[in-house]
Amino acid sequence: MNSKVCSFVLLFLLCLAPIVAAQGDCPALVDAALNAADDACADLSRNQACYGNVTLEATPRDDAPAFTFEQAGDVVDVANIETLQLSSMSLTDETWGIALMLLQANLPDTLPGQNVTVLLFGDVAMTNAVDELTELEVTANANVNIRLRPTTTENNVIASLSRGETVIANGRLEDSSWLRIVLDTETGELGWVSADFVSSEADLETLTVVEGGAPLYAPMQAFYFASAIGDSQCAEAPDSGILVQTPQGAGEVNLRVNEVDIRLGSTIYLTAGGGVMTVSVVEGRAELSSNGVTQTVPAGTFAEIPLDSNGLGDGAPTFPQPYNLRDMQALPVRVALPQSVSVAPPVRGEDNM
Repeated sequence: MNSKVCSFVLLFLLCLAPIVAAQGDCPALVDAALNAADDACADLSRNQACYGNVTLEATPRDDAPAFTFEQAGDVVDVANIETLQLSSMSLTDETWGIALMLLQANLPDTLPGQNVTVLLFGDVAMTNAVDELTELEVTANANVNIRLRPTTTENNVIASLSRGETVIANGRLEDSSWLRIVLDTETGELGWVSADFVSSEADLETLTVVEGGAPLYAPMQAFYFASAIGDSQCAEAPDSGILVQTPQGAGEVNLRVNEVDIRLGSTIYLTAGGGVMTVSVVEGRAELSSNGVTQTVPAGTFAEIPLDSNGLGDGAPTFPQPYNLRDMQALPVRVALPQSVSVAPPVRGEDNM
């Protein structure tokens, strides 16, 4: 072998060595980061977010109290967060952003130990889409019906108030003719009363304007997000995204993600980029509703929803398709989630979907 060929081979090996070394470091970084996040966030409580692993940034909502969210183990109430921005994996800097949240969502207060777990990892940007609501005490001036919807044209009476009874109002129609009230603080059940039959020492015009059929979302139960696509550094590292797991035996939970309604009793994996949001069901099932169409997505499959230029749902969910098992096996479903689950095998054409 002549000297020129030897020099070329040596140069090639010298260039290749850092790449091979970096690939070898990737699985170790994944394992170390996930275990560090699991330890740092061990004492997390309902409706809190935890800084799991470097690096990430949080911005507060308007009028939120000052908080520190700068290193692993820092905790903040999710109601105080406006945005979260996590970093992608860097083998050079040995960083990989991880955040963990425990949400009440629509789970009743009677199940304080059960929460929706939301695990964010990699290049993910999340924005809280839940408006802060004003709550006021209102008192019935007479015996008055509580209705499911703000109208008397339908037979929708669900309860009643007696004269002098006091309840909490948390919304109003735009013309202030009807008020939305909390029927049960433990379950979050809502109803509507005519404003003509109640009074308050506070100004009812300060209540948030809501639509008649609009659900009441708890903090971060509705959010917007975007993630990098195809940025995995090795087979052991998942692409940037979000894992969501509902508590076993607690029934189905409702989320609103990028203006897409998701109903699930399961573990799902979310990514959003390139004009598409993808929902992969790792176990259980999910229902996706967008553009007036609802699609059931079973375990072992994924469905996509087109996104507009603002990253919001802009079409119907696609029919579910089998996911790539290799991609799903990199998800940290056995480390950072409270319920260790197995990734469901892909549903094939001969299986029922």
